[in-house]
Amino acid sequence: MSTSQVLIIVGLAIVVVLLIVLIVAIRRRKARAFAALTPEERELHFARREHDSRVTELKNEFKAQEKASKKRTKQAEDRLKDALKIGDDRLDSRKSREGTVTLTGLALTTPSGTQEITPETSAMVETRGAAPAGEGEPDTRHVALTITGAGQDQTMAFDTDAEGDVRGLAAKITSAATNVTVLRTQRSHAIKAAEDEVATANANATVEANNAQARYDAAVQESLATVRAAEDAVRMRGINPT
Repeated sequence: MSTSQVLIIVGLAIVVVLLIVLIVAIRRRKARAFAALTPEERELHFARREHDSRVTELKNEFKAQEKASKKRTKQAEDRLKDALKIGDDRLDSRKSREGTVTLTGLALTTPSGTQEITPETSAMVETRGAAPAGEGEPDTRHVALTITGAGQDQTMAFDTDAEGDVRGLAAKITSAATNVTVLRTQRSHAIKAAEDEVATANANATVEANNAQARYDAAVQESLATVRAAEDAVRMRGINPT
């Protein structure tokens, strides 16, 4: 070990010893100061310490109550978001020659736009066109998906190898039209229930916050009254409480 390393270690040891001596001296000074207090001053000391501890405890309780209220409100809001999504799940999506056709429980999106599904919505699939009559002649064969109903009257062409998928899409469109009234009713009821839950959660949160604030204020005042009484006892001994 080099001389410089030894000096560093010795220096650190001296610093540690000095810190320990300082801490012991401070504690002894505080102990002597506390021993010199009158019984009333000691009571005031304990009352103030208890008050600080009580205020910290009350603040933690207030924050816990506030957190619990926010959690319940957030849960209600999440349920409302879920209710608003009912019927939005994609049931199928196929790409036609004109563009993509996407089906959800409540709507059908085609290259011409998005339309709500109604009980009158229907879909039909048929093969059209003809094979080439000779070399160099065009192949016009394709699968046609025709959608009709309220606000719907359009036909889209798909490649022939997609016939199975297109027929599956048409069946799903028909099924969605059959179930759309029930689905809309379920969605409406779920949204109403979730909105009521959100309103209740918000109202309860306000009441709980007011009650928690009232409990906090009352408890703080009660604790302060103990401190004030202890201060008055000190003053009666002709001592100014500090």
